[in-house]
Amino acid sequence: MPKPQKRDNTYYLDRLKRDHPKIHADYLAGKFLSALQAFEAAGLKKRRSRLQELKSAWQAASSAEKVEFLRWLKIAAGTPTVATSSPPIAIDGLLQPWAKARIREIVKAKCLTSADLMQELGFERHDTSLFRALARENRITPDLVIALDKWLVVHAGL
Repeated sequence: MPKPQKRDNTYYLDRLKRDHPKIHADYLAGKFLSALQAFEAAGLKKRRSRLQELKSAWQAASSAEKVEFLRWLKIAAGTPTVATSSPPIAIDGLLQPWAKARIREIVKAKCLTSADLMQELGFERHDTSLFRALARENRITPDLVIALDKWLVVHAGL
């Protein structure tokens, strides 16, 4: 099976020189600010849409960045933020029944182990405090409450 061809700037510059000599001459003369502009003018490359760039950025974003973006989006759209519209997930460190049910639901849907969940939340994999709180009436730390709140926002559509 042949090796796939490398599609870097050298490849596109060769194609530009071979297939579009006028645009190549303009590029060499400095009429284009970048090689990409010359490639686009020749029809060798297409500019990505804003939507494609947003989707790519979303896929590359961390959970914390996604939460922050969703909060910004709700403010920009004029809708109340999740923090003001949803009940607290814990009172005095005790998880509320609705929060326990929602966490279990997401964990089951994503097939997460306790270690996987704690890692997603940014804690040590061997920390079992959340799963003890889900099973019994154990308290969780304020930083775990904050992380869970953000995690629930990210997984709101799950």
